Amino acid sequence: MAVDYGLSLGFAASNLVVALLLTQFVAFPAALAFGWLGRRIGARKGIFIALSVYVSATVYAYFLEGVRDFFVLAVIVGLVQGGIQSLSRSYFGRLVPRASRPSSSASTT
Repeated sequence: MAVDYGLSLGFAASNLVVALLLTQFVAFPAALAFGWLGRRIGARKGIFIALSVYVSATVYAYFLEGVRDFFVLAVIVGLVQGGIQSLSRSYFGRLVPRASRPSSSASTT
């Protein structure tokens, strides 16, 4: 969706590729940082922090004016995307009752 949004704003395709790469390069260390944050304050609080950053990013995206702002938005998304995915998956895994979890030693027939 970021590419479609950038194209609708008239940005060059090369700038959109740079923004996508920028997001990926920022996302990996940020995901590690969110893992640390989740251990320190808990996954639920980390998810709420990431969601508040996403709400702020949405407001920021509404007022975008140039390619520089688009790159800033790419960094903001990269900072929370990997972290919220990993925290939400681990949090959901803890919510599933043990009886519903598949057994690792179950045989397939």
